[in-house]
Amino acid sequence: MRTVKIIKYLFTFIGLGMLGGAALLYGNTRDFLDTAARAEGVVVDLVQRRPGTGSHRYTYAPVVRYTTAAGETVEFVSRTFSTAPSHDRGERVTVLYDPARPREATMTGWFELWGGAAIVGGIGAAFLAFGVLFMVLDRGGRRKLRETGVPVTATITGVEQNTLLEVNGRHPWRITARWRDPATGTEHEFRSANLWQDPSPHLDGDAIRVYVERGNPRRYYMDVSFLPGEA
Repeated sequence: MRTVKIIKYLFTFIGLGMLGGAALLYGNTRDFLDTAARAEGVVVDLVQRRPGTGSHRYTYAPVVRYTTAAGETVEFVSRTFSTAPSHDRGERVTVLYDPARPREATMTGWFELWGGAAIVGGIGAAFLAFGVLFMVLDRGGRRKLRETGVPVTATITGVEQNTLLEVNGRHPWRITARWRDPATGTEHEFRSANLWQDPSPHLDGDAIRVYVERGNPRRYYMDVSFLPGEA
């Protein structure tokens, strides 16, 4: 259960982080396009690099030379590398550049402008989808314990906010409880699923029903069906 919990939160956090990074890349490109100047350039060379130490293949990026409206000649290396050269030496291309920082330049083309945001966003969406899937499966598995698990009465110890998870600036709440196994004398701590409304006003008394897996109290489901919207 702990492995599933780590995976679901890890994938979710990575996904949300990468989607945030994609949004930042998208915004930076939009801001760049708002002020960029256009010029004609020429591919003067190709930069070759090896993607990794164990790889025997090379990737290539064009070196572009252009002249600004102020008459300054500038060279820059495209940020987009490909396994086969995307341009030939001597090929003429259209350049967009920042008039205040002429070396901040790129060629026109969808992938040149938006490829980074698309790749980061796509990977982020995949991580988030897997994280949500793990959450759904884990929640479903826990709820099955309501039918197959052993019901025990745990003592509510408090309500906490899960600061490891944040959505739209909000952290969910969790009910915490404790139960001592009469057979072994071992004390177990339980936490409810993430709740998006503070459950404190709806807690009546200090006891709550928890269903634990027979022989494995680390797998459990805290029954919060008494809360509005959780039934």
